[in-house]
Amino acid sequence: MKRMFRLTVMIVFIFFLLGALFSYAMFEGGFVSWFLFYSFTPVFLYEIALFFYPLKKWRMSRQFHQQMVRSGEELYVTIQIERTFPFPLYYTIVEDIFPHSLQKVNLRHNTYRYLNAPENLSVIRKLKHIIFPWFRRHIEKTYVIQDIPRGRHPFKEIRVRLSDMFGLIHKEHVFSLEEELLVAPSTRQLQLNGRVSAFDHGEQSAYSFRLKSTNIAIGTREYVPGDKFSWIDWKQTAKKNALMTKEFEQEKSTDTMIVLNACHHDRYNLLAFEAAVEVTYSIVEMIHGRASKTDFISIGKNNTSISLYEDETKMTVLRDHLTVVEPDGENAFAEMFRQTMLKHFGGYVTIIVTTRIDARFHEAVSQMASRMKRVIVTLIQGSGWIQDVEYEHIRQLESMGVVVNVLTERELIHHTIEVNII
Repeated sequence: MKRMFRLTVMIVFIFFLLGALFSYAMFEGGFVSWFLFYSFTPVFLYEIALFFYPLKKWRMSRQFHQQMVRSGEELYVTIQIERTFPFPLYYTIVEDIFPHSLQKVNLRHNTYRYLNAPENLSVIRKLKHIIFPWFRRHIEKTYVIQDIPRGRHPFKEIRVRLSDMFGLIHKEHVFSLEEELLVAPSTRQLQLNGRVSAFDHGEQSAYSFRLKSTNIAIGTREYVPGDKFSWIDWKQTAKKNALMTKEFEQEKSTDTMIVLNACHHDRYNLLAFEAAVEVTYSIVEMIHGRASKTDFISIGKNNTSISLYEDETKMTVLRDHLTVVEPDGENAFAEMFRQTMLKHFGGYVTIIVTTRIDARFHEAVSQMASRMKRVIVTLIQGSGWIQDVEYEHIRQLESMGVVVNVLTERELIHHTIEVNII
C-alpha cells in the first residue's frame, strides 16, 4: 500500500512537471520554452507507459544445475525471465529470496572447528543481481551458492524491482516460485578399528576392518587350482608328498544395527547433530555389505527403521532420510531406545550415535547391553559442552564392556576419523 502511494505521488509529480513546462511555453513563448516542453514529452510518455507496464506478467523460472548435492558443495542456479513484449527497461534488480535454512554454512571438516560455538557459522545470504534488460525478451542470470548446508531448503519467491533511468518510477513484484532443494549429508573417511564378524565355533571374534581376514584353520585338504599360495600347509605337503592347503572354518558375519539419536534435548548443539548425521551415514556406507545384515534406526518423534539387507535401493531411502532428519520429539531417547530394542533379537552388534549421554541413556544402554552381542556408543559433542557427569557415565559404561568413542572438535577436524569398535 505504501509502495503504491509513492508510485501515485511520482506520477502526479510527472503530470505536474509536464503542466508546468506547458504553461511556461504558453506564457513565455519562444524557441527555448517550446524546446524544453517537446524534449520532455518523450520522457513523459515513457514514464506513463512504465507506470502501466505489467511487470506481474513476466514468466519466471529457476533451475538447479545439479540434481544431487552434498553438504559443503557449491550449487549453481539459473534464473530465467521471459517477456512477451520488448519494452525498453533501463535496469532491473532480481532477488532470489533464500529460506532460513540456508542462513548457515558448511565448511566440510573445517566446520567442526566451531563445534563449541556453532553460532559462528550463521551467515546472512542475500542474492541481488542488477541486470540491464533494454529490449531483450529473454534474460538469464546464473549464480552460485557456496558451502551449502545439509537439509531441505524450500525456495518460494523471487522479487523483481525495476526503475527508469531518472529514478522517478519504481515498480516491484514478488513472483511465487516454489521449489525444494534437498542437500544430502556428506560422508567422512572413517578408520574403523575393528571388523564385526564371528565364527561358527567357539567364542572367538575378529574385529578388524583394516587387517586381512584370519579365519581359523580346522584341517587340510589337497590343493585345488585357484587356492591362494599363502594357504599351502608346507608341513603336510612334505609329509604326504603332495600339495596340501589349509581348510578354514566358515566365517559368518554378524548382524549390525546402527542407531541415531534424533531426539531433541536441552543444551541442543545443532552442529554436533550435523556431525552425528555425517558419521552415521559414513558408518552405514562402510559396514553395509560387510555384515550379513545391516539395519538402521533413527529414534526421534517418529522412529524410522530401514533394513539394508539385500536391497541396494534402501541406501537411497537411508540417504533421503538423513537428508531431512532433524532433532525432534519430546520423549527421551532412553525410553524409546529400550522399547525399540526389545522388538529385536539379541544377535546384533549395535552402534549408537548420540550427542548426549545422561543417566537415563546410561541406564537404558546398560540394560540392553546384556541382550546385544556388542554395543558401541559414539558420543559427538564439543569438548566445552561435555559435562563431568557425562564422563562418569562413560567410565561406567566402559567398565561394563560397552565401547565408547568420544568425538570432539579435535577429532572431527581431521580428514580421517578413527572409530573404535573393539
